[in-house]
Amino acid sequence: VVSTNSYTSMFTTGNNANNTTISNTEFNGGYYGVRFYGLSSSIPNNINNKVENCTFTNLYYYAIYYYYQGEAVIKGNTVNALRGTFAYGLYSYYGRNGLIEGNTVVDAPGGYALYMAYENQTASGPNLRSNILKNSHVALLMEKAIQRKEGKLGPHGELIITTGAHT
Repeated sequence: VVSTNSYTSMFTTGNNANNTTISNTEFNGGYYGVRFYGLSSSIPNNINNKVENCTFTNLYYYAIYYYYQGEAVIKGNTVNALRGTFAYGLYSYYGRNGLIEGNTVVDAPGGYALYMAYENQTASGPNLRSNILKNSHVALLMEKAIQRKEGKLGPHGELIITTGAHT
């Protein structure tokens, strides 16, 4: 599933998807699972896009890819067995006021379970709660984030990420 501003390229930015919900879907194989690519971090567009309760298996590069999204939700998803050398389970770049909660990413051996960069263009988001990240080259990478995140190891060595009082 790809949002783009072009009929011929999946890499074109634009105000091309708002209030879109993808839920209870199984993705098996392929390059991307879900890809939302907005226009800009400063323009309030590409808002309220949700990926909830989906399963992603054997994808090559990205299971869920969010770029320039506002009030985005990534919740209750399971990502298994990413195949690419630099694969990403959950990827969010320049997000505003988003929620990443209750996801499980297992087996991203050459890549990142959860990658976030330039998030929180406002002090109120995003929120990271109760995500389980296991068997990845890098479990969590955050660049230029405003809000403080906390992590702890679970009983089986998994990294459990929470925010604030939601432990």
